[in-house]
Amino acid sequence: MKFIKTLPYKLQRTLPILGIAGASLLAGCNKDDEPDMGLHDTVYTWNVDDMSRILPPTDICMSADSANVNRVILQNTDKSGQGYKVNELRDIFENQILEYVSPENRHKVRGRGEISGYMRDLARDDYGVNSADSTWLVKFGFVLKNPVYINTHSKQR
Repeated sequence: MKFIKTLPYKLQRTLPILGIAGASLLAGCNKDDEPDMGLHDTVYTWNVDDMSRILPPTDICMSADSANVNRVILQNTDKSGQGYKVNELRDIFENQILEYVSPENRHKVRGRGEISGYMRDLARDDYGVNSADSTWLVKFGFVLKNPVYINTHSKQR
């Protein structure tokens, strides 16, 4: 006795089509491809006691010139509130760091964090210089909090 099993017409057409579709999906999957790492941010931390992490800026320049780096972030981790002079901070970031980064990659370098207890000199004749420095630091990415006004030309006895 011989048994013959027949499939309905719909299944006879559907099964080969599913097999062809599955084979084409498996053939398109290549396991040798390396995953794209994408762009990442590089963070350099600094504080009032340790500026050596960002000066000299050789590592920052190499990170900014790298094609895999999206942004180079200079993050302030100082919570002491000891303070900086605003014009000195701007000089550090603008003339000692950004000066050495290639011009096409300067937009990658940004600041982050709070600068509290920053010092503004009231004795300077041109007060606009202090506000220009403060504005530059805010545009660079820092948050300025709790200014300390000093008078370097005061005559205390």
